[in-house]
Amino acid sequence: MDCLQELLQRWYSPENIGVIDDNDDDMSGDINLRRACLDEIGFQPTGGNNQSSFPQSWLDKSPITLQLYRFILCILTRDTNEEIKSCAQLWLTSADQLIQLRHLERCYRLFLQSSVQRQARDCLLVSRMATLTLNVFKPSTLPTTPLLATNNSASSSSVNINTSITTQNKSTCYVQDLLELAEKVRLLAMQLYIHRFHLPAEDIVNQVHTCPICTENVIPDFMYSNCSQNHPLERCMQTLEPCIDPVYRHCKHCNHVALGISPHDRLSAWRLATLHPMCIYCDLSLTSREF
Repeated sequence: MDCLQELLQRWYSPENIGVIDDNDDDMSGDINLRRACLDEIGFQPTGGNNQSSFPQSWLDKSPITLQLYRFILCILTRDTNEEIKSCAQLWLTSADQLIQLRHLERCYRLFLQSSVQRQARDCLLVSRMATLTLNVFKPSTLPTTPLLATNNSASSSSVNINTSITTQNKSTCYVQDLLELAEKVRLLAMQLYIHRFHLPAEDIVNQVHTCPICTENVIPDFMYSNCSQNHPLERCMQTLEPCIDPVYRHCKHCNHVALGISPHDRLSAWRLATLHPMCIYCDLSLTSREF
């Protein structure tokens, strides 16, 4: 946190204000900080190369590195240059998608480990998470093809991987094995629920994905639970559940929300790892709030 504050202070230091030409070789060390950050994340919005998404190299970065890159993008979304602001916002949207998909990948891989403690209600939860993941990417899915850049000049540095894109919302699955993991998790959750916990199969098979307000079907989406009656409920960033309880957790830096945790609730090892106290986007502590 101290390092991020130092970066923010140096970014907006008086020496940096008014600096427009990032290609000026005569800039001082502090002023070069901005250019160094842009080079690190591969951000080059000028010169007709306005990319709509981050470079492919981001796909191999660690979660903490992606969170740092996201922090830099947040600074850029407040830039005085409109082209930079617009491009940074597009990158930020894609970065959030990548971070959340990586979080889901971690949750699914953890659930598949036999050494990790899992409860019956965890089977219900992870089954809903996996079903939503599959619904976002699977229905009306186009044939698996590379995600092409919008122009030839950007094709060499924009994301170019095998992905599935839905015809409805053009969501991009940046994590190659995520859909396969979701299928495995859903099957394992069903087996555990029925055979280990000896609970009725219909409980997990017939879980509904409807609006908790009007029971209408919801549009598959990772951020919101929205129905035809326009009841947009924010989803928990960690579990994808609609946040309908009066008390929830909130990140004051990015405004994403997560389910609240009761101090009296006995959580399994898997649920503790999933509902952790930090924001998956910022890696900063979540605070309790009330609607």
